[in-house]
Amino acid sequence: MKIQHTTPAANLNHLTKILSDLKGDNVKDSFQKTTPEELALIPKPQIKPEEEAPWIKDQMPAKNLGTGEDGLFHIGNVRCGFKEAAEAKDWEPLFKEISLNPDKVKDVYIVIEPFAPEWIAGHALSYFEFEDDGKITTSDGKTSNGLVLSIEARLKEGQSYSLIDGMKNKFKNIYQLGTWEDFVQKGCRRAGHKLIRYKLNLSKDEKKELLKKNLDEAFKDRSNDYYNTLKNSCYSNQVRMINSVLPEERKINEWIIPNIVNNPGANIPNAAGFALGSAGIIENAPPVITEPDKKLFPDKQVKTTFIGNALKAASDTKGWEFMSGLTGVALGTALGSLVLPPVLAIPTTGLIGGVVGLNTGEWIKRETHRILEPSEKYL
Repeated sequence: MKIQHTTPAANLNHLTKILSDLKGDNVKDSFQKTTPEELALIPKPQIKPEEEAPWIKDQMPAKNLGTGEDGLFHIGNVRCGFKEAAEAKDWEPLFKEISLNPDKVKDVYIVIEPFAPEWIAGHALSYFEFEDDGKITTSDGKTSNGLVLSIEARLKEGQSYSLIDGMKNKFKNIYQLGTWEDFVQKGCRRAGHKLIRYKLNLSKDEKKELLKKNLDEAFKDRSNDYYNTLKNSCYSNQVRMINSVLPEERKINEWIIPNIVNNPGANIPNAAGFALGSAGIIENAPPVITEPDKKLFPDKQVKTTFIGNALKAASDTKGWEFMSGLTGVALGTALGSLVLPPVLAIPTTGLIGGVVGLNTGEWIKRETHRILEPSEKYL
């Protein structure tokens, strides 16, 4: 048998002819034009977008409905209480339109709502109380003592908030507006919490300016604004808004080391009484505590303690402020002497300790003389 030998060039010519015969107008190059998805080689994602989950019904962004010729501000989507049910989860929020006169702001408060564990956890609100002849009016003709702004983590159905999750960009922010009675009902009747309010030491113009600042922030789009437990929270944002209406010398420092170490007094709600008091931002007067509903939460009423009563009695004695400052000087000097000569410790760490001691004494006196009121008076 004779074997025919071919050259590489001949093989190449033969292959070219075969490809040329196969190629024609009636032949579709489907491999190049078909996508992997069409061939079902890559499955389409079936993950449900987070945005499709509904928001919880308790929260709703406010709407700016404009200012009337009479100077009244008109606002939509303000929560004005709840229609109660047997189970707290079934309470129905009542959102209404309201009108208010910014010139009738009487007092402004920072309100702290502690929750477990109370030594560290709490929520902060701003409360604007209006004059009796300038109360907020709702669209159905009812009136309210005042307006509250609550900066909250906006939740989806099935979500719950935690301090740790609040530092993971899991929640958007919402600047929730409601009446004072609404937040008393929600906090004191629904959750069994107490509300501790401190009156801010502001001028009439500063109160009015702070109200407008709160409203402006409440009307902003928050779709790309993520809640953060420490840096972008209910309390840290309240401090920023308060700072924005104060002269430079009265502002509270938000940082211990700029952009590195936060000031706990500007980030932890439960530190508000001491931090804002030391800066003179709140009045040097006892806080008012609105207690949980007595019938629904008899075990959560505010109780006095032996230590509390002893400190209250001590703070009423003559020379309390002097002794507080002197104690602070002694402690500051003692601590400073661990690293500094006594001659340097006294005018440095001793002086700092004296200021802290004086502020601590004022804080103890304020807190031990707290005023209790029943939540039922507002409902």
